[in-house]
Amino acid sequence: SLGPTPGLPGPGLKRIIPSPARQKRAECKASHPAEEIEDVEFSSWLGASAFYVKHGVKICMTHGTIEHCLFCRIAAGRLPAHFVYESPKVVAFLDIRPIRIGHIQVIPRAHFDYYDTIPLETLTEMASVGQQLAPILRHLFAVDRVAFLFTGGDIPHAHAHVVPMVEATDITSRQYIAEQTITFRDRPRVPDSELSATAKSLRLRLQESVF
Repeated sequence: SLGPTPGLPGPGLKRIIPSPARQKRAECKASHPAEEIEDVEFSSWLGASAFYVKHGVKICMTHGTIEHCLFCRIAAGRLPAHFVYESPKVVAFLDIRPIRIGHIQVIPRAHFDYYDTIPLETLTEMASVGQQLAPILRHLFAVDRVAFLFTGGDIPHAHAHVVPMVEATDITSRQYIAEQTITFRDRPRVPDSELSATAKSLRLRLQESVF
């Protein structure tokens, strides 16, 4: 799997295997029973990340084990979430402390610190999921627009936010705020019963869409 990286510019570009990844692979093999390690591969372009595959899920070895990343644990089914979309490479689930009800996180199953290191095929699927969700969210929550954006300031596992825009300031910048001192607060936790009902409704509508 160490040939040219598909979908990226420049002929003959090779994936780079960093020495830390080699060390992590050795550590991984030493600390996990052989039957748990199905495969080891190197992914990403430049500054590549090493992954091992356990139960069909890629687990990052360069950036830490699955235990150290909230989104890795969700993608692997180690933590509960209200999923609206699942595929071998991408999952989407409701944010439990949403900007607005219907706020969705779209993530790659594999761990990438930055969105520009996500393989193009996976990034395209993430954008497609967001595109399919947008009209559904507009109709379901009676909003004119739905935001799709990568931020990465909270959890260092590349992810896209899909947010029904109730107000123009739902997605904004500190640069637009005149006051020098502003106060932030945690967004309220939505009850699981409400999240479950919303996720079910979104899944049904997505199944009716054609990717």
